[in-house]
Amino acid sequence: MTKTLPDNLTVRPATAAEIEGIVALNTTVHDATVGELARQLMTVHPHMSPSDFWVGVTPAGQVVSSQCLIPGHLRLGQTIVPYCEVGLVGTLEPWRGKGLASAMMAACHADLARRGALLTLIAGIPYFYRRYGYEYSVPLDAHHLLDLDQAPADSDGFTFRLAEPRDAERLNCWRNEVSAELDLASTRDEAIWRYQLADSQGSGYEAETWLVDRGDETLGYARVFFHGFGQGLILGQASHLPEGADLAVLAHARRLAIARGKPHLRLDLPASHPLVLTANALGARCESCYAWQVRVADPVALLSALAPELERRAAGLTAVVHLGLYGPTVAIELVDGRVTRVGPPVGEPDHHLHLPPPLLAPLALGYRTLPKIREFYLDAYVARGEAAVFEQLFPALTAWVEPVY
Repeated sequence: MTKTLPDNLTVRPATAAEIEGIVALNTTVHDATVGELARQLMTVHPHMSPSDFWVGVTPAGQVVSSQCLIPGHLRLGQTIVPYCEVGLVGTLEPWRGKGLASAMMAACHADLARRGALLTLIAGIPYFYRRYGYEYSVPLDAHHLLDLDQAPADSDGFTFRLAEPRDAERLNCWRNEVSAELDLASTRDEAIWRYQLADSQGSGYEAETWLVDRGDETLGYARVFFHGFGQGLILGQASHLPEGADLAVLAHARRLAIARGKPHLRLDLPASHPLVLTANALGARCESCYAWQVRVADPVALLSALAPELERRAAGLTAVVHLGLYGPTVAIELVDGRVTRVGPPVGEPDHHLHLPPPLLAPLALGYRTLPKIREFYLDAYVARGEAAVFEQLFPALTAWVEPVY
């Protein structure tokens, strides 16, 4: 698991002795909030340790490059899909251009099978990660903007207080209610909630979690993030809220925005979220939405894992379907709507789709249907059979994936 590069640079998994070096690196390359996030991921995050980081090290032992794999799970329909987020990617200026980032990316990709991860996600800079096989595939970082003069001014009848680690169980239940309405969502356990409530101070993902009370009853929550893109006050997560409580949350956010010198509210939530719909009714506008960049680690393993979802969509279909990925071809064999085999092709297919490999992620995760892909990629085409079969098996999905830190 160790690779030596020119100039005797070494790429390998990090050790506990390198925590401070990784923190210093990320503080220099990014900023102090990212350095603190690195420290927290290695020391207090419930599902991570220093061994989840990869480092580039000089012969003198200086950490000059790092990235990490942050483990998580997606729920796609009723199927759980393990993934890793590639995070905290950075190299000190004098050591750039020496192959460190590419060597660490290759090492992380090679480690996925051991971890059981079927996908890697990265919330990285535009375009750069295409060279490693990534494609935009899951919505991220929405900018639903509500001007302060559009937001309610009063929250009469409702009060707000900050959540504590002991609230983790009900926060998780409320979050699950919201994510259950999506076809694709990230999962979270109570340990993550406790980490976020107790141990994330000073990181780039530090947030306040506000509980909404009416009398003695706690109705739900909304989270306000301290850091993020844009100038607005960021409402990043929220539960379902009864009528009136949604307006009260926006009024509370408005007061916070005024006190903190923020010019507007930014709802970083899926377009279907009830709080976004309430904001839209008040005049909110959507300026943009970014996306997670995703790479499929093993097409056969991913499509095998998704077999239960394919069966739910197949509606009794009997067919041999091939996905030709300009190299390997994956065969999906269905009999009366049941997936009987996923693997290398045997014989001729009934339906054959040629698809550039990076586009398997947006197709399989429902971010882009085949007709949408075809609008921009003419090398995605059906060579045999009917396009409708692929549209049936891989429909558009509603999705929202939040980081697990």
